[in-house]
Amino acid sequence: GSDREYLDALAETSLPALVSAGWNDLFLEGALELFTLLRQRPGNIADRLIIGPWSHGNPSDWQGDFWHGYSASTAGLSDTQLDFFDAAREGRAPDTPLVRYFRSGSDTWHTATDWPLPDLKQRMLFLGEGNLISNSDSIVGGETQFQSDTLRPVPTVGGANFVPGLLLGKNSGPKDQGAIEARDDVLTFTSAMLEEDTEVTGLIEANLWVSSTGVSADWTARLCEVNADGKSIGLVDGIYRQISASSEPTEVVVRLGHISHLFRRGSRYRLQIASSNFPRFDRNPQSGAAPSKATPGDFASHRHAVHFGKETPSSLRFTTRLAVGT
Repeated sequence: GSDREYLDALAETSLPALVSAGWNDLFLEGALELFTLLRQRPGNIADRLIIGPWSHGNPSDWQGDFWHGYSASTAGLSDTQLDFFDAAREGRAPDTPLVRYFRSGSDTWHTATDWPLPDLKQRMLFLGEGNLISNSDSIVGGETQFQSDTLRPVPTVGGANFVPGLLLGKNSGPKDQGAIEARDDVLTFTSAMLEEDTEVTGLIEANLWVSSTGVSADWTARLCEVNADGKSIGLVDGIYRQISASSEPTEVVVRLGHISHLFRRGSRYRLQIASSNFPRFDRNPQSGAAPSKATPGDFASHRHAVHFGKETPSSLRFTTRLAVGT
């Protein structure tokens, strides 16, 4: 049957489920969708959700360029699983919170009574000329262009990928974006320094007003933290494939995915925009040819633009709260 049929059948059961996921795992979004579906079932079913900092194939305490502390590994996960299965067999609730999640930036574990977290505040930052600004009225309308040549794609550096290598974990997770941002086909939009520690937990989306000379276009986005030393660290990224691109400004929504990260006082938010992230996502020939069948002759270089201002209010959307338990 289809995935939808399996999910519908699961929704009709009353069996408790333990969903384990990792912020840097390429299957994270599916795991969160599953847990959300399970929580819609009637009755007080003892479901549980655990989200660690892990990537696919790397359940260790080292992710990307960072060591997250001894508590970050899955070393204690088996005890949690055994307690959950014992509780299910005995018909009782397990001795664990409904939601337990790891927050990078502070490298600490936290608990919650629901998912998504119930006490978050929606935040929007609007794109300007290289900036992220909270007040859209102060943005002067304009656009930033770049030349997109997907025969020279922007390489995948970090994120929720499963790119093979000597150590899988070294190719995924939070990684330095300096070399990526030095390219002329990658745009960056950066906020002012944060005045206080701020937790960002939940779904990250970029609502972009874009245009292109291509037949089709990809729009990739990555949320980064620029630390006090000026280093840009990638946290989460996603893509939107615009099958029919337009030379007129058109709104697209890039779903980057979920994170939980503590942005320290003095750091900045940064949004990267490009047209490729290869090999995590296949390259778009931009000519209308199917990526899976395209030959080098099918690839075409095109001019892309990201628009901003009152008429084309491109924005970054996420949920925050003042940091607790730092």
